[in-house]
Amino acid sequence: DPPPAWHTRRVADSPSRRSTPRGGRPAAGSELSLDDVARAAVDVVAEVGVDGMTRALVADRLGVSSRALYRLAPTSEALLICAIGEWQRRWFPPDDTGDWVDDLQRWAEATLDHMSRHRGLVVASMQVEAPEEPVRHVMEGGIDLIVRRAGVDPTAAAEFFSLLGMHCIGWHVVFPPDRPTPADPGADAHVDFRRRGFRRGLDLLLRGFAAEVADST
Repeated sequence: DPPPAWHTRRVADSPSRRSTPRGGRPAAGSELSLDDVARAAVDVVAEVGVDGMTRALVADRLGVSSRALYRLAPTSEALLICAIGEWQRRWFPPDDTGDWVDDLQRWAEATLDHMSRHRGLVVASMQVEAPEEPVRHVMEGGIDLIVRRAGVDPTAAAEFFSLLGMHCIGWHVVFPPDRPTPADPGADAHVDFRRRGFRRGLDLLLRGFAAEVADST
């Protein structure tokens, strides 16, 4: 499906990442799209986190001046929404490898890793009015996999996939990977519990749902 309109609007005569040298003037007729801005913004978040993302860092990554971004992302919130949309777009539904339980387990672990690489975007996405379209492919892909492979009713599949997503979000928010500090005597235990606790809870969720599916067939 094509990306939503909010994410693809283009402004003529604004700088292009490829055609504009850093610190130079845009070439005549060049364009900078929201896709360009979104990709640069989410890459900056991956490096410095949401709190460290600035317009200057995003502009520098694109090789343009900060002023060039104002036409597409006039406010800090607009720039953040760009980053959130691209981050959600990079969040993929489970692969279909033939074992739907294993597919969901690998997806949940990959989702926690994806959230962890973009510090602060989970919470930020709950605090701004970001569009829902970019993340719809995740739900639809995951639900379709459960329905086809496990033969589960679409409503039950949607409910379970939502629970699985909440498990990932909850562990990321409550136990973020960078929460402990070297001075914290419980840092090692925290990191270990984050790893073990997430997988233990995931195992219980998947085994319980698999048993429910088996009982209903």
